[in-house]
Amino acid sequence: MESFLKHYEVVLHTTGPVFVGSGKQLDKKEYILDRQKKEVSVFHLGKMYEGLEKRHLTDKFQQYLLGNEKILGRKMLIEWFRDNRVSETDYEPWLRYKVDCGDFMLQKGTLAIAECVKNANDQPYIPGSSIKGMLRTILLAYCAEKSNNKVLWKTQISGGLDEKKQKRLLSSQKQMIESDVFHLLQRKAVKTENAVNDIMSGFIVSDSDPVSVENLVLCQKIDVFLDGKQNDINILRECIKPEIDIRFQLTIDSGICPFVKDDIMQAIDYFGDQYYNRFLSKFSFSDYPKENEVWLGGGCGFATKTVLHSIFDERQATKITSKILSKKKDSHNAKDVQLGVSPHVLKCTKYAGKMYQFGKCELQLF
Repeated sequence: MESFLKHYEVVLHTTGPVFVGSGKQLDKKEYILDRQKKEVSVFHLGKMYEGLEKRHLTDKFQQYLLGNEKILGRKMLIEWFRDNRVSETDYEPWLRYKVDCGDFMLQKGTLAIAECVKNANDQPYIPGSSIKGMLRTILLAYCAEKSNNKVLWKTQISGGLDEKKQKRLLSSQKQMIESDVFHLLQRKAVKTENAVNDIMSGFIVSDSDPVSVENLVLCQKIDVFLDGKQNDINILRECIKPEIDIRFQLTIDSGICPFVKDDIMQAIDYFGDQYYNRFLSKFSFSDYPKENEVWLGGGCGFATKTVLHSIFDERQATKITSKILSKKKDSHNAKDVQLGVSPHVLKCTKYAGKMYQFGKCELQLF
């Protein structure tokens, strides 16, 4: 008897740096930048405190962290160590890990570093929720494009643009679309919009296997404009390097979720085609996506996180996106309609002298 559970091994091969953030940031008082070795050393604060306590330096260190003095507060951690005669031999046991600096501008002052997700052993991995979120958006776009409800969705989305609060903007409209596409189980005594009716509850994604911390690199956010001009942003991210295999497991309960391998791969192809034709193609330096290409994690950009292009035609989707982004603080998207694309920048970074999009991967199902 054939099992109703379909098990797949999935490999994400990174073709660009991938960032999935932990929500934590390291400031200049929590790491040391070695410009000669082009690496950053990150400390275990508990071990550091224990070591400094043995040297009777905890009070001075707390003053440094609080930045009570203007000159003291501006110092980098390595400078504070030198001032207090803490040698490399002393602080080596306090290290958590070291990260390759990559191509970020070393001549600049130190920047805050957004940490990636790691396990208890400080090994980077990709949470299953992040991978499922990416695949959910891809499948939603694929199904939405074929839906008979698009006229209703257009009306609801257009009306939702008047919402004043950015955080609530289009939230109910998004819920309605997901309910129409995914909430098909019709369980008794439960409203359709309730999550227990979601067919994607049978789409189970494991956390990825961990990868070595040696496969991390610091990547600086770079905005690339339509004319090719670049703007370096003072944001550093711990990213998994290109050319790394990230492995995880996918289990589909066919009694709940009707999607099979072919559906997933066709949805990925559709999403890549749509993403290029409606957005990437506006940037002349962009390549056409491969058949199995996906975009995962932070920094991928608005167009990879929404299904607007599956519901509206190109001009309408650009107009809607421009209105949404224009409601953000310090937005520069009000003229995107005239430019013919929204947003009008591509989120990129540099690694080994080459420009990459954040989060670009190739997905294989086995």
